[in-house]
Amino acid sequence: MTHLLLDEATLKAGEGAPIEAVATLAGAGGAAKCAVLWMKPDAELKSQLLATGIEQVIEKPIAGAALVAALITDTEENSGPEDRDPLVSQAA
Repeated sequence: MTHLLLDEATLKAGEGAPIEAVATLAGAGGAAKCAVLWMKPDAELKSQLLATGIEQVIEKPIAGAALVAALITDTEENSGPEDRDPLVSQAA
């Protein structure tokens, strides 16, 4: 597992305090990059969430493409001008 994405609504639907659940899940995530989606968190709540061990607090609502960009920051194109193999189609 490389990424762990938690959601406020799901955390609040469970038993116990959401912050405790975030801490437990972030700890169980190992080396995975952990993020949580939260509806308009204030500065104090962001601090509490980050103190649990997660790396990112992402404010909801967020578009799908923006969420992917926020989570996966180390993207690298796998084709480019130097990869001009005549047997490989560049159509896709």
